[in-house]
This record gives sequence, structure tokens and C-alpha cells, in this order.
Amino acid sequence: MKILPMIPASLVWMVALSTVVLPSTARGEVLFETVYRVRVDDKLMLTAGAMELATPAASADGTMLFVGTSHGHLYKMQLVDGKERVRRDLPGGVTNIVTLGNDLLVSTDNGRLYRMAQEDLKDRWKKPLQVKGALHTTPIVASGGKVVFIQDDRDVVHVVSLDNGTLISSYDEQSYSVRGLSPVTVFGYPGMTVAGSALYAGFETGLSACFDASAAAASGEFTLRWKRGLCTEGTLKDVYLANPEGRLCSPRRTFRDVDTHPTLTEFGLLTGCHCRGLVMLNPETGDIVWETPILGPGSPAISGKVAIVSAADGNAYAVDLEKGKIRWKTRLGLQLTPKPTLMGVSGDSADPLFAFASGEDLFVVSGKDGTIKGRFFTMQGVAAPPLYLGQSLFFVSNEGFLYRVDAFR
Repeated sequence: MKILPMIPASLVWMVALSTVVLPSTARGEVLFETVYRVRVDDKLMLTAGAMELATPAASADGTMLFVGTSHGHLYKMQLVDGKERVRRDLPGGVTNIVTLGNDLLVSTDNGRLYRMAQEDLKDRWKKPLQVKGALHTTPIVASGGKVVFIQDDRDVVHVVSLDNGTLISSYDEQSYSVRGLSPVTVFGYPGMTVAGSALYAGFETGLSACFDASAAAASGEFTLRWKRGLCTEGTLKDVYLANPEGRLCSPRRTFRDVDTHPTLTEFGLLTGCHCRGLVMLNPETGDIVWETPILGPGSPAISGKVAIVSAADGNAYAVDLEKGKIRWKTRLGLQLTPKPTLMGVSGDSADPLFAFASGEDLFVVSGKDGTIKGRFFTMQGVAAPPLYLGQSLFFVSNEGFLYRVDAFR
């Protein structure tokens, strides 16, 4: 589902509080300290603009930070103090930044993929790759660093030469949005996973599929190993019985798509359908191992034998990977369902902490029991998962500021 919700107008009036750090909740254990807040996007205050979807990336030595914005500004900044070193302006909004040795892969919402040098942000390829759809999912380098797999918001999967940026081949799943059948609502983009010779992908048509990644990289041929119609198999009545909250599953509003990044675990391939919930598949055959009704599950973060996931019903969940049992559910009022960010542990090694970008406040939640450990406020909210490095969270708020926030436990 492809249209991200607008920034809540209810937050706009709180201008005077835009720099305030909320302390931990009464039950919480995490305290926040803002190390710096730097303007990186030239948005007007008191207006609702495009959401910031790119998570910052850090250099391998931890000295530099790479930051992108919805207006196409790309920065190289000193991590310690947020001082700008290099800036480059792109014609499309930045959606993903991936470090690759001494280079970066940068995708944009106007369908471009760049390979740049980290030193000066100059192009490594003669020209960027251009496709028709916006690139919201993370580029994946595969086949020994020879190719990049990307998926655009038209559900087309592309394989690209990492050496020169030329398009090798594409696979078009014919998404609902291309055929004009999908309503204008979006909770996320499924993305892809490459493991060995297998490429796993989810699609807006409700399919999860496995391709031969080696064949796609070598010859451009997308050989299908299996596909599973997660959101299309069974009747709508069956869906309602399994998930009575799935009111969006109807003949007139076909919210039957995969918004969950396919994730390999020791128990199988975890994916999901918006109206069906989380689904564990056999990665070799695509057979369903278990399913758990959750309305609109996003992409999971894995901690041991548990998946932590945000959902379109506004809740955060912990789900047992072996049987699919829900261990806890916490109401966060989520407007978005990005992947939670693992922050490490809070004293007890069995209690990992996760940061949730909700579209409004940034929440820190206990992985052990779902307790809210901390809550950080920005005027127009946080949409992209933060980067966690050391004891600091790095993120760009929707009003266009880069934050470095130290989290003390």
C-alpha cells in the first residue's frame, strides 16, 4: 500500500516545544539528551511537507554521517557534532542510503539509483540508473558484489550492474496500482531478501515469491522457484474469520498486499499480508508453516526467537518465531509501520530495546514485555527508522532537522 499518511496537523501548533526532549515515561528507564539538532532540509515551519524516509548511514570508521532529505539534499557530516563537510543536491527525494566500502548507493523517489564516492559524493557511474517507479526499498548487493537488486513502487524488480550501473533485466509483477485497482493508502513497501542463490520478494498483488538470484545476476533471467498468493488464496470470508479486524479486505477496497519485508529466520521465511497478518513460509517450497492475524504488519526486527513488528492497527507486537504466538502487544498509536531499530539491551541481556518511528513521537520499547521505556518528541514526527550507533540515535525529523540523541539506560 503506497500512500504514506500525511504529517499530523495536531502537532503543528506545538512550535515552542519543538526542541523539547520528553523524559522517560513513568514506567520507563530511558532518558534522552539531545547532542545536536541541525537543519538539513529547507522546509517552512508551521507547514506539513513530505515525510523524511531515509535513515542516516555512518562510515565504517564511525566518523562521518551520510544524511538525505525529501527535497533531494544529500550531506556528508561529521558524526560527532553534525558539522557539514560536503553537500550535493539531487533532483529527487532521498529514500535510501547504503554504505558500500568507500562508496554509497543512494536511491530516490524519482526512480534513480546512484553510486557515489563517500569522500566527495561524486558519481562513480557515468550516469545514475533511471527506472519509472519510485525506489523506496533498500538496494541489495549480491552475487559477490557484481549486481544490485532493487524494487520500485510499481512492483518491478530490477537487477543492475554494480560496476557501471546499467540495467541487466527486470521482472514486472503487474501490481494492483499499475492496473488502477488499489486504493490510495499506504503502510509500507515489502522489499527483498537475498540469501545464497535465492531472491525472496513480496508484491502488492499479494504474492510472495522466490527467484534464482544467481540466474538473474548472470543472464538477467528471473527463474521462478515458487510463489505463494498470501493475500489472494482463500475467500474474503475466510480472511474475516481469521482476522475480524481486517475490515479493509473487501471486494471494493482490495487492501490485499504484502507490506512485510521477507525475512529469513531459523524457523523459515517470515512475511505477511496486510489483511491476513504475519505468515511464516518454508523458504524452499513456499508452504505456509503458521500464520498469525495482525492487521497490516510491517517489516520485522528479529531478536533471538522473537519478531518485533509494528502494525497498521497502531500497535507494536512481539511474535514467537517457532509457533507464531503473540507474546505481547503494546498500543503506540502508530501511523506508520517501519522496521523497528534494535538498540541493544537494558541491563538485563534478555531485555533488548527497540526504537519505533511512529510518524509522530519516537518510542523506545522493551523487547521483553512491550513496556514503553522512553518517548522522544519532535514537532512533526519521525517517519524513518533511526540509526543506532554507540548509545546514540540519529534521525531526520519531518520538519527537516537531523538529530543526534543520546539514550541513557
